[in-house]
Amino acid sequence: DFEQFNRCRKVLIEELKIKNSPFWCLHLLLCDGAVVRRIDVSAHGHNNDGIDIAMSRNVLVEECTFDQGDDAIAVKSGSNQDGWRLNTPTENVVIRQCTVRQGHQLVAVGSDLSGGIRNVYVHDCIFASGADSVLSYLLFIKTNRGRGGFVENVWMENISARSTRAGILGIE
Repeated sequence: DFEQFNRCRKVLIEELKIKNSPFWCLHLLLCDGAVVRRIDVSAHGHNNDGIDIAMSRNVLVEECTFDQGDDAIAVKSGSNQDGWRLNTPTENVVIRQCTVRQGHQLVAVGSDLSGGIRNVYVHDCIFASGADSVLSYLLFIKTNRGRGGFVENVWMENISARSTRAGILGIE
């Protein structure tokens, strides 16, 4: 991870530019009460998620711009033993007024979701990445049958998209 916040409370990340991160650009792990505002991510390597929100709660992501090689925002909650042992869902996440210039998904839920994910609200975002991308979905819910977990209460509204392969895709 380029920047990781682990077990933090009341985090404010504002006006940050991340360029060419070697992996996940910003990782919020086990955080409570985080605001990510007006960050600009540009990274086109393998597995370059813009923001990964994992086992965290009460997170606001707003007015951010993403131009990367993977998911703009990934919502996760641990994989297998880590997720089951910690049993900490990611919950109460608001994503608003963000722009994805290039990337696979506006929001990816999973594939690490053994602790569960609930209450994710995405609104007033622009997805400029198009169907010419390898993958291009507004919401991509991905899991594995053996990992368990749950996904509940995910809302999206007022999303502007140039084109997508599909709006919402869930896979196993």
